Amino acid sequence: MLNKSFSHGRRLICAALALALALLCALPASAAGAEGEAAADRLYNLGLFKGTGTDAAGEPVYDLDRALTRSEAVTMLVRLMGREQEALGGSWQTPFTDVAAWARPYVGYAYTHGLTRGTSDTLFGGEDPVTAAQYITFVLRALGYDDAAGDFAWDSAWVFSDELGLTDGEYGAENSAQFLRADVALISAAALDMQLKGSERTLLESIPLPGESEDADDYTVDMSGAIPEELGGRRLSAGELAALSGLTPERAAESIETLADAYAWLAQEGYSTTGMSGSPQYGLANGTAGRELSWVEMSTVINTLVEGDYDEEGTLLLVSQTDEQGWDMFYISFNYVKSGGVYYITDPLDHLESSGMPAFRIHTVRAGSLGAVRAALAEVNGSASALATVAAYPLFTGRIEVEFSAEPFSATFPNIPGVEYVYLADSEAAEDYREELEQAAEQEAARWAQHARGLKIADYGMPQAIGQTTLSYDGALALVGQDPQRIADSVKTVGDVLQYMIAARFGYDAPGAYTPWYGRGGEIWGFDAPGDVQLEQNYGCCCGGYANAVSYLLRGDYEKVGTLRWIGGGNHTISWVYTGGKYYVFDFTQYCNGGNYNFYGSRVAVLDRLEDFYDNMPSTYDKSEIVLMVAFEAGEAMYPSNWNDPPEFTGLTFPAEAEGEIRVIYQRDAAKGVNYRELDISIPGWNS
Repeated sequence: MLNKSFSHGRRLICAALALALALLCALPASAAGAEGEAAADRLYNLGLFKGTGTDAAGEPVYDLDRALTRSEAVTMLVRLMGREQEALGGSWQTPFTDVAAWARPYVGYAYTHGLTRGTSDTLFGGEDPVTAAQYITFVLRALGYDDAAGDFAWDSAWVFSDELGLTDGEYGAENSAQFLRADVALISAAALDMQLKGSERTLLESIPLPGESEDADDYTVDMSGAIPEELGGRRLSAGELAALSGLTPERAAESIETLADAYAWLAQEGYSTTGMSGSPQYGLANGTAGRELSWVEMSTVINTLVEGDYDEEGTLLLVSQTDEQGWDMFYISFNYVKSGGVYYITDPLDHLESSGMPAFRIHTVRAGSLGAVRAALAEVNGSASALATVAAYPLFTGRIEVEFSAEPFSATFPNIPGVEYVYLADSEAAEDYREELEQAAEQEAARWAQHARGLKIADYGMPQAIGQTTLSYDGALALVGQDPQRIADSVKTVGDVLQYMIAARFGYDAPGAYTPWYGRGGEIWGFDAPGDVQLEQNYGCCCGGYANAVSYLLRGDYEKVGTLRWIGGGNHTISWVYTGGKYYVFDFTQYCNGGNYNFYGSRVAVLDRLEDFYDNMPSTYDKSEIVLMVAFEAGEAMYPSNWNDPPEFTGLTFPAEAEGEIRVIYQRDAAKGVNYRELDISIPGWNS
């Protein structure tokens, strides 16, 4: 079980500041210029550093080029630790007789907590200039190191701080007295990213930031997901539970008194979670009908089962940002109960089947306040920077209306009575999320660049007739970002296509985009963008997009290049080439496997006739539900088409100009085949 009591914003802040703070560690002591300003700005924005006033434009004035007193230095230290409000609210006793009234809370807090000892038994020396050795000592003590225990020598504290990486040789006996506010800013900013002694937590992770309640953020996470014993265990026997089979949640709730029994009943009845249900445009589905439920609906069912059994029951509805196209926001929820002044949040995915892909997991959280949920999410998931809104509300079974606002960058729910907004992101949080995505992307790109060079085309098991390569990895890498035609001119084989896609990591950053649709009523046509467009954006919009990219790259390199497509069984599109009297059918979406290129079992079918493919489909496909399969040679892009999915399937329709070009490979029902119709609407990239 993990015990934490740090503020819910610091994981987000750490990710955004980590690189910048690391760069600040080795700056010169006299850096009252840009470096000192940058450090002071970051501390100021966190509320951990205050200026000496403001200029005409209202911007803070830091006075970084002047010395400061020991009282001022201790005050800055207390602010750095996020303890200013605690210091101001405390009654501290010290033996010092020379501390100014304004400084007494800060000096008292620092003395009580072993951060400072004074210049004598009764004097603090508050008006004396602070030295480098003294301030570095203050900071090292704040990090948990103890000079009295021999961790370092206070009068040469820079020796140990250099070893830790807090400083980098810029302080020493010869310049110890020349210590400015800029030095305090630089050392303080660097300290935020230092780990506490004997811990993996940094100073920033350990401090409550201004405006946050430390007590409210106390929480524990049980990663096992177990239901806490203090909520009451199973009270219903197996027989009593079985007697509730087939009841509605409302009826079952009459016999269920604990959360443990609620989950046991849900599992018995086959309840499962399916993800988000409904659209923000129309509202989120909610209620208690059915057994395959969205997360919001599942929270409602759980609350229905335990309503009145605890001091309070309710739902936490989370809205997270996403960088996937078409999904500006993503929704997930958890139920909570309150008992004995403590909030308990549980995760249905620890107890029930799920077919959804949650943006966050929570497991089991005990918290003094629902405000701690963001910190708990960060602990479980590694970050909660994507979070835009956390709303808490009591049992509510209606459809949830959603309204968005750009500032704060959040979602609100106007039709839920008694809703409480536990967290609302702002523009700064949204920017921090984007910065974290960029940082993660840079790290992943560096990892991939090292990994991709070791991938061998021969390991993918392509037949020699199409799997040989004319491109080396470096040759393929040099093509990335070039004009699509230049890429196509250099790619000569199917093996070359794979080599290029690995070097470009084609498809890794693909947003959640699918075949675009045009028209209305009976004139709705689906269309996949041409291959050159797919290469320019470095992803296939879907399987059809991959097939168009492959066709574009291989046109003229084989006797024939084409596409094979089926409806039913997942609706899929793959590629084929004809050479040396054989058809070779292959699937680049499987090779790519989400941009990881780690699926080596994508078998190439080698055939005398394309019509034999259905009977010889690799086992990676489920052909049992396929109702129609067609093939055609590739052009600039695949033909637009129109269809409806099984079981309503009535046929696959192409533009009239494709008549005579489409080969039927497999047809389950003779009455439901290929149709042709004039394309009398404008489709970008096709007839526009």
